[in-house]
Amino acid sequence: VYMYNMEYFAIKSEIKDGMYSPGAYLVANTILQVPLMFILGIGALAVGAYGIAGYYGPNFGEFLVVYTATLWAFECMAQFFSIMFANPLLGMLNFMNMWFSSFLFAGVMVPEEDVIWPFRAFTYMLPLRWALTSMALVDFRDTTFGGAVPNDSPKGFSCPEISDSSRATCYGYAGVDVLETIGETYKSITSKNTVARDVAIIVLIALVFKLQYIALLFIKTKASRAPSSAKSARA
Repeated sequence: VYMYNMEYFAIKSEIKDGMYSPGAYLVANTILQVPLMFILGIGALAVGAYGIAGYYGPNFGEFLVVYTATLWAFECMAQFFSIMFANPLLGMLNFMNMWFSSFLFAGVMVPEEDVIWPFRAFTYMLPLRWALTSMALVDFRDTTFGGAVPNDSPKGFSCPEISDSSRATCYGYAGVDVLETIGETYKSITSKNTVARDVAIIVLIALVFKLQYIALLFIKTKASRAPSSAKSARA
């Protein structure tokens, strides 16, 4: 946010000098921004998540798409808040508030149905609610887990090492079983495949903040644009 704020004052001065238009800057910025989000996602996931934490490798590409869309949504938020205020500290505080709110209203710490209106709207307006659902699904969906075995019981699995009197939970053998068991506690986690819908919603959230940023940039740089060249006087 701070760097975007500093960049805003630089481009405002350059637009005033007639070096380029706001539209040209926005096109160039967006063309570079989206591929860099993919590169940032690869850097964040390849070593930490897949190299060390052991995420399910065959679904790396699908997980990367969800992760990149989420990064881009927060990047668009950062751009918007960076020029909303002249003081970058105010923009940073607002961005941190949105980041914290995304975690709070992601349906993990507080179930969606327990959030009263109008605050429940944040569960739909912020990207982590949709990102965490798809990330969990993509990573767990095609995996199997030790300690549980499939059988003909109503659940479809059992854990021989866990007795009926034990307080331990048998989460499941297949990844979808584990997701359903986790979803009993964390309602935003489900075995239903909603990846395409979730990514579309995240991209829509990003576009809303991006369009607000574009509108605000044009408004704030309008008064700074270079005057049109005057016609030469007749001889």
